[in-house]
Amino acid sequence: MPDHPDFWIEIIYSDGSRTPLPFFGSRANAEGRIRQLISTDQLHLIDFCLLLDGKWEPGTVATNSQILADAQGYYVKGAKRYG
Repeated sequence: MPDHPDFWIEIIYSDGSRTPLPFFGSRANAEGRIRQLISTDQLHLIDFCLLLDGKWEPGTVATNSQILADAQGYYVKGAKRYG
């Protein structure tokens, strides 16, 4: 097993809490997982999700180069919308 996952998916909830999830696989599959998370959030508890480089360390602030994508279930100018 590699030292780092291929990607991290960080879920940021509307109450400000965060959950980092390691993801092993392709970027396309990781983005698909983000779409799935947001589309199944029927209670709208998720504020947004970030797709982060696998070298990012949970609990640290991600650099711009480590943030590969972001997604919200509601309209935010300049962001992808899933859901």
